[in-house]
Amino acid sequence: MEEAGGSGYVEGVAKFTYRGVTYTPSTSNGARSGHGQAKISFVAFATVDTAPELPPEPFTSETFEYKGLVEKFIVPTNGVYLLETWGASGGGAGGYAKGYKYLEKDTELFICIGGTGTSGSAYNGGGTGGSGIHLWGGGATHIALQSGTLRSIGASNISKVLIVAGGGGGNGEDYAGGSGGGTNGGAAAGGDAARGLGGTQTSGGKLANGSSEATGGFGYGGNAANDDGAGGGGLYGGSGGRRKLV
Repeated sequence: MEEAGGSGYVEGVAKFTYRGVTYTPSTSNGARSGHGQAKISFVAFATVDTAPELPPEPFTSETFEYKGLVEKFIVPTNGVYLLETWGASGGGAGGYAKGYKYLEKDTELFICIGGTGTSGSAYNGGGTGGSGIHLWGGGATHIALQSGTLRSIGASNISKVLIVAGGGGGNGEDYAGGSGGGTNGGAAAGGDAARGLGGTQTSGGKLANGSSEATGGFGYGGNAANDDGAGGGGLYGGSGGRRKLV
């Protein structure tokens, strides 16, 4: 069968108003093919009385590509920053999430870029797929105040996680995998009861028939059952699939 995408997350960059401007997060499903990506952009200066606090060197933005490790970004000056993340694809495309955050100078941000499931790497939570056409799930991409993959950070430290884009689910026996979130991961295509369902804001995806044998969890997609495709990583990962035995 076919497998589902992981969920995204923007609660760490929730809507706020600063100096009369309201900043609102947003997400979308199925926005990227290949490895994940992240971008941090400067938006607005903090103020000291009426004068802006200028950074020691001009900073516009920095883009982070997949390296299979966690990178660190040190905030150059007080102000509002735009954080953007794209999850990696499996068979389904990775998700997108963006949000704004007021950050203090010298705050350390940790960026973890998801690996595509087509390479078998699936870094940052993509589930383990079967052989042949069955793909691993794509890894999630996140930015946090704590170093590590999402799974190693753990649900008990969710307050350290700022933003997540979910990875796409791996292809299954008959259909392409579901897209990464977004708010929730996309369910796998098709209507079979053994297809995977996407991760949500509170739990990993299960099989559509209610079975938990390929369930995802916090920071990881479900592994394939019976040599099928796997779930995408995310805040909560999508379900892997279960190939029918004939």
